[in-house]
Amino acid sequence: LYYWSFRDEGHFHEQVTNMMASDLIEAMNPRYLKVTAIFNVRGGVYTTVEVEHRQA
Repeated sequence: LYYWSFRDEGHFHEQVTNMMASDLIEAMNPRYLKVTAIFNVRGGVYTTVEVEHRQA
């Protein structure tokens, strides 16, 4: 359900991936987190976005 909440919002793929990473960081407070999002858009264009977080 969480992923579907972004379905009808008009965001760029990078922004959606950053929002997901921020939500995970807030919920888990990890020392290290890597989020890889693979988007399949109409027309056969695939976008892969990666976000990394390291606790200082």
